[in-house]
Amino acid sequence: LFIRADDLKKEYDEYILNADIVKEKINGRINLYKSGSLSLAALNYFYELNPDIEPDEITDTEYEWINKAYSCEMMFSNNGYEGPIYSYDVNSMHGRIISDQKFSVPIKKGIFKTLTQKEFDEMKYFEFGIYRVKISITNPKLMIKMNSSYYTHDDLNRAKELKFKMKIIEDGEPNLLSYGGTGMRINGDKLFGKYVNEIFAYKKEL
Repeated sequence: LFIRADDLKKEYDEYILNADIVKEKINGRINLYKSGSLSLAALNYFYELNPDIEPDEITDTEYEWINKAYSCEMMFSNNGYEGPIYSYDVNSMHGRIISDQKFSVPIKKGIFKTLTQKEFDEMKYFEFGIYRVKISITNPKLMIKMNSSYYTHDDLNRAKELKFKMKIIEDGEPNLLSYGGTGMRINGDKLFGKYVNEIFAYKKEL
């Protein structure tokens, strides 16, 4: 991979310009000269605001489950359609969601469990976590099908609301990674509240 000298110089000049603007506007609290990138600057500032939060290390198996349960935004298209396409966005919606009191984030190592279909059917509510479940999604406009069959408790609540049939996978392996229980999670307002409010204020300044 070769980068032309003039392109490299242009990128350097733009970075220095942005770094100076950010440093001046927010009194040096975020310093791109020290971080080297916007993503590292954001991460370092988050750690600075949360010095007392020490989450457990994520195990390789946990990482695999979390990665398989990850999905993209909701999308749908009719085959053969030709015409205008519309999209919409809400300003800083993601930040508002993660900083809400009702939003929570695991900070402790998850517990693997194995449920039977009977136990799954009898659950009054879906425990916070990731499940290995087959869901009969009859309307792709309303829910994303995960080929991995790893779904979060929020996904299951949505499927239940839509009256989609669900079958827990029973193959002798764990089918639930649970983060339920006291002390397993932290509320979004405590973890992200101050960070989101300050970054949003800086965003308006810049």
